[in-house]
Amino acid sequence: GAWISDFWSWLDLQELVHPPASPFDFIPNRAGGTWWWRASRVLQDYTAAGTSREIIDEFPFFSYLLADLHPHVISMPFVLLIVFVGLDVFLNPPQLDWNLKSSFNFWTGGRGLWIAFFSGALIFINTWDFPIYFVLMIGCFMASRIRYSAWGKDRMRELFLISVPYGILSVAFFLPFLIGLSSQAGGFLPSLVFKTRFVHFLVMFFPHVMVITPILLFLLVKNANLKEFAKNLLIVFSFVVFLIAVSLLIPLAISSSPILLERISERTGLDLGPQIEKSRIALQSFLGIYEPRNVRELINTTARRLLSSSFLLLFLIFWVSISLTIIFTKNNKDDVLEENEERSLSNNKSDRFILTLVLLASLLILAPEIFYLRDQFGWRMNTIFKFYFQAWILLSISSAYFLFRIQNLRSGIIRLLSASFAFLGLIAGLVYPVFGLLDKTNRFQNIVWSLDGNRYFAETTPEEFEAVEFLIDSDFGIVSEAVGGSYSSYSRVSKLTGLPAVLGWPGHEVQWRGGGEEIGSRENDIRDLYSTVNWERAKEILETYNIRYVFIGPLERSTYSVSEIKFRENLPLIFDNGVVLIYEFENNG
Repeated sequence: GAWISDFWSWLDLQELVHPPASPFDFIPNRAGGTWWWRASRVLQDYTAAGTSREIIDEFPFFSYLLADLHPHVISMPFVLLIVFVGLDVFLNPPQLDWNLKSSFNFWTGGRGLWIAFFSGALIFINTWDFPIYFVLMIGCFMASRIRYSAWGKDRMRELFLISVPYGILSVAFFLPFLIGLSSQAGGFLPSLVFKTRFVHFLVMFFPHVMVITPILLFLLVKNANLKEFAKNLLIVFSFVVFLIAVSLLIPLAISSSPILLERISERTGLDLGPQIEKSRIALQSFLGIYEPRNVRELINTTARRLLSSSFLLLFLIFWVSISLTIIFTKNNKDDVLEENEERSLSNNKSDRFILTLVLLASLLILAPEIFYLRDQFGWRMNTIFKFYFQAWILLSISSAYFLFRIQNLRSGIIRLLSASFAFLGLIAGLVYPVFGLLDKTNRFQNIVWSLDGNRYFAETTPEEFEAVEFLIDSDFGIVSEAVGGSYSSYSRVSKLTGLPAVLGWPGHEVQWRGGGEEIGSRENDIRDLYSTVNWERAKEILETYNIRYVFIGPLERSTYSVSEIKFRENLPLIFDNGVVLIYEFENNG
């Protein structure tokens, strides 16, 4: 009596393994009416025990549909600016000998300073982006040097003279921000059992794959040295295998540490008990991330999943090898082709720059299959999120360029095949934007268009919005309000007024501040402020956090057992509309 689909069970996208709810409609629907949200959770990681781990895999259109001004969205104009600057450097590299004097003159001159400033801005806006586009810019500087001059000591010297001053300047511009930065990053961990299935990769990047892959194959056959490609393929494959081997050695090393320390203690007579216990705790903590019964099961499960996900690794290695080969294969006809604007798809500078973007995007997708950045979650959630989002941007630029270049293909058959693949990819890629917009806008019916982001709050909770408007027109001051979970109405007063609160969403605050040390007892203190009947305790909290406005609305009353009498007897009531009360505290201390 159950609805079962072998296909959807095999695809294994959350919620899509279940049949749609009736009444059936052409436009997708799911319980809760937020099916479009699932597009940001396509990938799933499974521990060795089979526990599902949520993975964030947002892409630009989803972020715009969600209208979520997180740093990865705010940084997009700056990311595109850096890509444009990289194109300028790629097409017009500085004509320098790259000695100490020329390097100093370039990086202290107008062009170098602007490049460093634009790059450094990413540190402040979205710190994850800086190393990605720092690498892109270095690649743009070095591409012409490596292409026309063999790699050797001179290239190593040039790399040093380009990257070191560039990195120092980029950081120096935003040093005040970095001094106070507290990060949740806790080093790197091997991905091991966390692997991405190729079908999920296609769900994420199908339009790009369909546009880029045929052009890469054509460029390889048309312009590249196949012998050089074979060499690059072997080098890249060997390097990936080496990194995987290193990742597999890490659990072996961690598991061997307690045994090694015990033997050292036995032979030397040293008391290494604390160190042995610490290493055992570290081993259990490490295994807790992947949930195997022991290290042997962890390695065996990793090996099985490596084999099952090997096609994705091979595909990405293929993309990386082709890109490297075409970028650095010398073509004596380059200058003639560029001057005469040859209609055939040729190995010119613009093609090579776009392939540099494809190369970087491929590496961003490949990297989390081997290692990921450890944070408070413990698995690949944020690494996939940050890397895939930037890969989406880079591949989108590349796909748009190759769509234009398809028309320059001389062979009618190849042009038709490439255009057909691209058309299929574009049609598939447009399904989500079309249906997502229809769902989010109620099919463009019974809605009022507005650029006022607070309008929804004014219409759904007019009494609270009246209090918010009162605070907007009042003098500056810290506000107290109810504290609660993420993606909820909590922190609405601070958000809508711009006034600082004692604490926002605790879960997000922990992420942004690299731990809960700075948060301290704030959540409990706010609970005490509203709940206690003791005015002295309430006054102590008001003074500790320099709170000026005490906001009491429906959310505060439903979250806490609010004792209002202490405020009524000791503080002036400055706002009352029957639903919301606002008391003012003047800290004369």
